Amino acid sequence: ATGASYSWEGVAFTAAGGQYRLCWCAGGFKCSLESGVKVDVGELLLIGPSPLDQDRTCISGYACYIDGITGQELHSSDMFWIMDTCAAGTAWSSSTWAASPSLGLDQMVVQVSRSGASAFWAPDVLSLPGGQYRLCWCSGEASCTAVADFAVDLGRMTVIGPSPHDQRRTCVSGQTCRFGGIQGHLLGDGDMVMVLDTCAAHTAPCLQELGRTPPSKSLQLPLHDLTP
Repeated sequence: ATGASYSWEGVAFTAAGGQYRLCWCAGGFKCSLESGVKVDVGELLLIGPSPLDQDRTCISGYACYIDGITGQELHSSDMFWIMDTCAAGTAWSSSTWAASPSLGLDQMVVQVSRSGASAFWAPDVLSLPGGQYRLCWCSGEASCTAVADFAVDLGRMTVIGPSPHDQRRTCVSGQTCRFGGIQGHLLGDGDMVMVLDTCAAHTAPCLQELGRTPPSKSLQLPLHDLTP
C-alpha cells in the first residue's frame, strides 16, 4: 500500500552527476535495454561532478589550486583526494608520499560557486612525486574518511615534479659537483636544485649556488650536467 522500494545495496553509483530517468520493468519479464524498460516513472537526480574528464595539473611542492570543477549540486563540504585508483588505490599523503588514510583534509579548502567548485591544497600538503594520478571525489553527505568513500573518478591529476623521491647522488667537497639522470614527470628548462640540510627548512645551503638545467637540455631525460 505504501509503494515499492528499490535499493542498489553494495553498488556505488559512479556516473557523472546530472538528471536521469527512472525506467520501470515488470517482474517476470525480460528486462533489457532494447525492449523491456519502456515505462518512464520519473526523474533521478544524481549529485556529483560532471563531466568525468575534468583533468587538472599541479606542481609538486607548491600550493595546488584547481577551479572550475562542474557538476550537479556540488557543495563546499565535498572532498577531493589524489589517488592512484579511485576507491581502491593509494591515497597519497604528500608530506611523506606514502599510503595514508587522510590527505591533510583539514588543510584542504573547497569552495563552490555558480562558476564551479574549487579546491586548494597548501604547498606542504601537495609534495608527492611527479606523475599521473586520479582526482577522486566524495560527497559531503558521506563520511569521506576512507579510501572507499572516494569512488567517483572525475579526471586525471598531473603532478609536475621529480620522481621517485629517493634519487641519491654523491659529490666531493671542494670539487665541482655535477650529476645527471634526475628523473621525473615533465621536468624542463629552468628547474633548479638547492642542497640543504632539510628541504623547505630555513637552513643555510651546503652549496651556495643553485643548480640549473642547461637550456640546451630542454625536456630531455636524463638531465645531464647540472652545474652550480
